[in-house]
Amino acid sequence: MRKALLVMALLATPAVAQESGREARDMSLLMSRYEQALGKLQNQNTQLQSSIRELQRQNRELADAVKVANDRAQGVADAMQRLENTDVMNVQAGQKQLAQRMEQVENRPVAWGDGQRDCKEIGIKHQQLKVTVKPDGSQGVRYLCFDGKVLHLGSELYTLE
Repeated sequence: MRKALLVMALLATPAVAQESGREARDMSLLMSRYEQALGKLQNQNTQLQSSIRELQRQNRELADAVKVANDRAQGVADAMQRLENTDVMNVQAGQKQLAQRMEQVENRPVAWGDGQRDCKEIGIKHQQLKVTVKPDGSQGVRYLCFDGKVLHLGSELYTLE
């Protein structure tokens, strides 16, 4: 029986050694797979950290751009407030003054001179005359021919003796 056990032990030893070699090879293969997976994870981690740094830079740039835009918006809001508070009121006051002046002009006579006659040079019948006297005693007649707007301005010189 001893011999049988010994023979069985001897026969089992190569099988155990074979089994043990297969397990070692499987374990080695499994470890190399884990190392590859770990290397890929490290590469991904490095890429993700790089992407995070890039996003942080872009975030800072965006924050700066938002600050500049907010400053501009505040400036525009201030300008609009100034416009509303002062400029619009100034324009309204100017319009009132202009309306008052126009009313004064409309209420006074529009005549430029003292008399009227035909304006033969341009074929208009409406002309206004204005007689001017110079310090030396000479008189001049200025005439204005118009038809809703000024068309011709001329003068004739007369002397008094």
